Amino acid sequence: MNNIKNITMKKKMIIIAILLVFSITSFAQTEKGEFLLGGKVDFDRTTQLGYKATSFSFAPEIGYFIAKNLAVGIGLDYERSNFSSQKAITIAAMPFARYYFAEQGKFKFFGQAGAGYAFRKMKGSTYRNRDYSYSSNKFTYKAGLGASYFLTKNIALEGMLQYDNINYGKSLGVSFGLQIHF
Repeated sequence: MNNIKNITMKKKMIIIAILLVFSITSFAQTEKGEFLLGGKVDFDRTTQLGYKATSFSFAPEIGYFIAKNLAVGIGLDYERSNFSSQKAITIAAMPFARYYFAEQGKFKFFGQAGAGYAFRKMKGSTYRNRDYSYSSNKFTYKAGLGASYFLTKNIALEGMLQYDNINYGKSLGVSFGLQIHF
């Protein structure tokens, strides 16, 4: 009877060891030479001081792993917003670096930082119904901490708490997106 328990226990240990090996190798998508492609989409509709505000943003990015867990790449941020009689478009190009520093099951945690250049064009009318239009350029940056949840070996949902100054003001926010690793 003891021999049967020992054999069953050995089989369980072998199965657990095999599963551990496969779970480690299945998350090799942050290895040197791999790519990541993804981004975030956001739509907001709010009311502030009796005025309705809407915004739509799209932020694609592509990166290349130059070392295990370290990717560098470029991201673009596009935002179109309306507030009362004001309309604005912001476009930013931002090189970034992302480092994955911890893994827990299907989760991989990361830090990301980037800096670049933003262009903004605004138009609208004043409270005296005078039309205006202007554009500007500026240095911009963002940094944050996040987590990727791998649905499959190559597809991850991610969330990130980030600080940025892309839209001509500093903001702290949460973003959600999708990344494909290949």
